[in-house]
Amino acid sequence: MAIIQSKVAFTKALQNIVKVDMGIQSLLFPKQPAKAGKFIKFDVSNVEGVAPEYNDFKNSPIVVKNEGFDTVTVAPVNYSLAKHKEDIDLETREFGITPEDKDWASARERIALNGVGRLKLNVQVGIKAMIYEAITTGKIKNAYQGKEGIEDIVFNIPTSNIFVNDGTTYKYWDDVDSTPLDDIKRVYDAMTIKPEMVIMGDKEYSLFYDNKQVMDATNSSTGTKRNFIVNEDKSKKKFKNMGTIMYKGMTIDVYVEKQTRLLPDKTRVPFMAEKKVSFASSGSSTTEFGGIPTVEKGKGVFRVAREELVGEFIKKEPPVSHKIVYQTAPLPLIKNGEAFAVLTTRA
Repeated sequence: MAIIQSKVAFTKALQNIVKVDMGIQSLLFPKQPAKAGKFIKFDVSNVEGVAPEYNDFKNSPIVVKNEGFDTVTVAPVNYSLAKHKEDIDLETREFGITPEDKDWASARERIALNGVGRLKLNVQVGIKAMIYEAITTGKIKNAYQGKEGIEDIVFNIPTSNIFVNDGTTYKYWDDVDSTPLDDIKRVYDAMTIKPEMVIMGDKEYSLFYDNKQVMDATNSSTGTKRNFIVNEDKSKKKFKNMGTIMYKGMTIDVYVEKQTRLLPDKTRVPFMAEKKVSFASSGSSTTEFGGIPTVEKGKGVFRVAREELVGEFIKKEPPVSHKIVYQTAPLPLIKNGEAFAVLTTRA
């Protein structure tokens, strides 16, 4: 008997079971489903893959070089996981599904979601990790298959948009004499495309906010004009707009990423690297989705361009098999590197 009673209900359930805050993707890397005919010709053997466990995102999606040149068109590896019904039945953890949800997810669908939801979580963690890797390092490591082996995707962020505080001329942010507003203004002035936002982690934001140069409503009682307007966001979001800097003709929003991810050794690391501040504007990057290989009776093997694909396969002849399959092929891409910059704030 099929586990998935309704593909519509199953997909709807899948959208609601993971708790990764994808605010950075919505803001800067909106989803862009691939269109038919967009793909380059590629070697299928190089782009089929299995996603790692969600807490071990060491394998980035692999795309294939276009005829050996550096221009890469979207053809990413597919996260493709098939889980046996017996394994799904053994899993007891549920991803936010409650008995009240029976109107759109049957009991059998909730069992299936335990298995597929784990991969969905893996994919979202992976996409988010890649986005932060791209905006802090300008590349995604080990991301495509070249003629000489696995290589990095390097985005076209100009070297003139890479800044490093040296501790002397430009003080480290953990130095009491540091000037983070001047550092941000220095990067802002140097960029051809003026950034809409700066993005930092908890630690960098704490150093920024506590700095004597930053004047908000709590420390401008002497009459000094405020240069940082705090956004009183009381929500539990992990990615937040914390306020707006208005300084020497510069107006720019400050976003803070608070969420962490689990590594194989069970330690947690922040998505947004410490000691880094990224500068960005919307409209210069996307999350693309490549072709997913699928099989249909009468059509054979072909590729579809969509965000995700969920399927169920039941084989009644020996050896009997009953599997749920979840597939997706995401890749965050920076399309205009001049809209991005990176500042290393301390040693």
